[in-house]
Amino acid sequence: MKWVFLFIAIVCVGGIVVFNWYYGSQLDGEAKGLFGDQFGMSNAIFSGLAFTGVLFAILQQRDEIKIAKEELSRTKEMLVQQKESLDLQNEETKFQIFENTFFQLLNFLQDITNQIDFHRQVNGSTVVTSGKDVFPILNSRLDGCFLRVQLNLSEEDIFVKGYDDFYNSNGGELTHYFSVIRNLIEFVDQSAIEKKEFYIRFVRDQFSNDEVSLLFHHGMSSYGQKLKPLLEKYAFLENLNGQKIRLQSLKKNYDFRAYGENAEARSIQ
Repeated sequence: MKWVFLFIAIVCVGGIVVFNWYYGSQLDGEAKGLFGDQFGMSNAIFSGLAFTGVLFAILQQRDEIKIAKEELSRTKEMLVQQKESLDLQNEETKFQIFENTFFQLLNFLQDITNQIDFHRQVNGSTVVTSGKDVFPILNSRLDGCFLRVQLNLSEEDIFVKGYDDFYNSNGGELTHYFSVIRNLIEFVDQSAIEKKEFYIRFVRDQFSNDEVSLLFHHGMSSYGQKLKPLLEKYAFLENLNGQKIRLQSLKKNYDFRAYGENAEARSIQ
């Protein structure tokens, strides 16, 4: 529409110029002078048309600015969408890295557990017990260490002395095991994922009752000071069989959160 308007304006200006030239050339003398004075009307028309041209240019520039703003707005929207897409990809990448590391640590814990073994002589033959089957034996040994301590001591003192004796005899098999458990829980705890409890529960469900019992005792010892707060925070003793704990008063050394919803586990019998 603007170009049509411009074309009409040019035709009109051209027509006026041609008409004035042709008409003036047909006149003589005073008539030409009179006509020249009247030609000022044409000058006014030209000035008006020139002003119209300026307005046209302004309108044209305004439209171009509007188009430029719209393009800039679309560009900003595209940049925002690209950023959101990159953020989403980064979050997905971080989550994949977390899960890969989590399951690697979990597999490593299983490997460490399977490598724990005891060799015993039974009727002249060597019997090898390994993996999760060693933990009933370890708990039996721990109870034996408690029984060998003087009975006139408090349960707290019996525990300290008994567990030191137990760990001095079996720590070589268990030090790496407890260290991997702590590192695994700490890894989940310090991560940026939202559903930490889901992964902790997944870890917790991997342990047998005898393993949980050993964790209970280790967390209270001087060797498990860094592990104990994590056991409490994530209810890691929820599957504890409280009846099998020889020194019942030790249960109060844990925050009640450590037992989760298992009221029997934290009750002193």
